[in-house]
Order: sequence, then C-alpha cells, then structure tokens
Amino acid sequence: MENTISKKDAVLLLTRLISLYLIFWAITDALALPLELNSFLHYLHEHTELPASVLAGESHASATASYWMRYYFLELIQNLLRTVIWLLIAGWFYRCGPRIQKLFGLSKAE
Repeated sequence: MENTISKKDAVLLLTRLISLYLIFWAITDALALPLELNSFLHYLHEHTELPASVLAGESHASATASYWMRYYFLELIQNLLRTVIWLLIAGWFYRCGPRIQKLFGLSKAE
C-alpha cells in the first residue's frame, strides 16, 4: 500500500495552510486596533478642547492636532480594512473553490 497524497488533497492542504497564515495576519492586525483607536480618541478629545487655544492665537496647535487626528483615523480605517480583507481572502482560500484549484494547476478532471 502506497502512502501518497493526491494532487487534489495536496492543493486542499496548501490552501488551508495559506488560510491559516492569513488568519494569523488578521489576528495580528486586530490586536493593534485598540492601540490605534486609543490614539485616535486621544487626538479627537484634544481637538475638541482646542477652540479656546485657537482664539488665543495658537493656530499651530490646532493644525497639529488636526493632522494627528486625521493620521490616526486613517491608520484605524486602514487596519480595519486590512483585517477584513485578510479574513475574506482566508475564507476564499479555505473553501478551495474552482478558481483556487485552477490557480494551483489543478484541472477539473483531477
């Protein structure tokens, strides 16, 4: 009895491993979300306190806080989108549909 693995099983195993790898990336990105949310909320709170300082002539402080608030907001959105995309691609690889099988050179006859 031979202990060989069929090409279809090998592709299935490979796609499941890739899926697991992408899920780890999604978890890593998701773990950074609280830090980025905290940074964004910090500058959002700081920005709401700035109008009095702007009236006192400190417009540079307002511009700086506004820059950092936008920066951390974009970081937060980017990380959220990246996490969702990692999970969608991981699901696509996990299902190992015909497109993925074709990507790895597996024809329908095999």
